[in-house]
Amino acid sequence: MCNQHHSSLLARTIELAEEGRGSVFPNPMVGALVVRDGKIVSEGFHRRYGGIHAEAAALDAAGERAKESTLYCNLEPCSYESPEKHQPPCTGRIIASGVRKVVIGQLDPNPNIRGRGVRVLREAGIDVVAATDQEEFWRFNDAFNTCMALGRPFVHLKLALSLDGRIASTTGDSKWISDDCARQEVHALRAERESVAVGVGTVLTDDPRLTVRLSEGRDPIPVVFDSTLRIPIETHLVRERGEELFVIAARPSAEDHGFNTRKSRLEAMGTRVLPVPADHGRVDIEAALSALLARGVRSLLVEGGATLAAAFLKAGVCDRFTAYVAPIILGSGTNAVDQLGIQSVSQALTFEGVRWRQLGGQQVFDAYRKGWLESVRASVKEDANVYRAC
Repeated sequence: MCNQHHSSLLARTIELAEEGRGSVFPNPMVGALVVRDGKIVSEGFHRRYGGIHAEAAALDAAGERAKESTLYCNLEPCSYESPEKHQPPCTGRIIASGVRKVVIGQLDPNPNIRGRGVRVLREAGIDVVAATDQEEFWRFNDAFNTCMALGRPFVHLKLALSLDGRIASTTGDSKWISDDCARQEVHALRAERESVAVGVGTVLTDDPRLTVRLSEGRDPIPVVFDSTLRIPIETHLVRERGEELFVIAARPSAEDHGFNTRKSRLEAMGTRVLPVPADHGRVDIEAALSALLARGVRSLLVEGGATLAAAFLKAGVCDRFTAYVAPIILGSGTNAVDQLGIQSVSQALTFEGVRWRQLGGQQVFDAYRKGWLESVRASVKEDANVYRAC
């Protein structure tokens, strides 16, 4: 495809879709517009989970002007019905509208779709084309794409650190390495993800609430990784958010006779304790992600500390990494990441799609793990004919 006019119109679909950020998950953010004779005649976006889809909103606004028009959307239109769905398939609405062409940003990795939407539209005589460069679209809906393509929650690691790579001083003090601008943005990140996770060490040191206070949006589900259930019931998370809280523990050894007692105390506060297989005495990260997905958690913002960050990085499931690098030097203290077992530079973990920007006093590093884009896009290449035809 993609001349400059197509590209600018597809870019507009992302701007529209952005309006639904934090309100539509677990659905993807989608924007759509109807174009006729080279001019935009209507726009729409998915406003909230369960609400009308972007394509239908744009077509409703266009009315009779949709006939012989081109519909642009950042994601392949849905094409299946299910008792779990709140809205009918968008393909049927598009076909009935008289649209003659559909331009999409990316194919949908949902196993129920993956090119089926393209096929249904083409079989109805509608021309369908897709962006040649789809990278921006896959990253825009990174959590949805990862969950659908890889069958596990999307993991976004966030750290605030000093210039010498410390996240706390020798006394454990970490307030505040980052400034107000960074903290406000982190609260916005929390509102974007379904859940936010910390290790029990962070709970014992900081007693966080893990809520959204410095930005607009809903509070994410709190998750604590606590291999041996050390979390006290007096903490803010247990006392104030116990019925929302997940505590991920390692299945106890036969010698840990007090595990079930500690588990029962937490459960009496409404907390959901999820024992998963152990990995050298600690929570097995992949098993933990499977347990969370089974309970409806599709995205996870990991806020530390160093042990938990290292565990996700070693497991190879840290999909996105954002670091707020503050203009301070501590000289000693807690490293940002615990030992990863790396012996040489050639073994270092690497990233792609790297972006640096200034925010307040910080430099912000934001990137995806190397291979992430390839791994999620591979899911839609199963039907090579449809993919190439786009």
